Amino acid sequence: LEEAMALTVPPYFNIHDVVHSGNGRFNFILSSDSPQNRGLYVMASSNEQPVKAVDAPYDNVTAVWSPDGSGAIISHSRQSAAPFYGAVNEERLYTLQPYLGNAHTFQWRPKQ
Repeated sequence: LEEAMALTVPPYFNIHDVVHSGNGRFNFILSSDSPQNRGLYVMASSNEQPVKAVDAPYDNVTAVWSPDGSGAIISHSRQSAAPFYGAVNEERLYTLQPYLGNAHTFQWRPKQ
């Protein structure tokens, strides 16, 4: 059985970096010129509307989701922009700059 749900967003919003994190849950990042709307979102199932879990610090960012979907590294292509970790379950944003500088390309390491 397949389910479908259309998300209606204004044309200046951009949904990207969508992942299925198990148990019907989807995570994605929404980019927008509007700071109150942009961030990491969680959708528990196709029957529910997405819920914003964490604010995104910049517009036009990339989210590299953890394998279990509990959070994402948020980065910007600008080399002067600090990376962050958005912890979805804690609804918190942590700066990674003290540990990683202004790195902006990330990949999760596979479990050994």
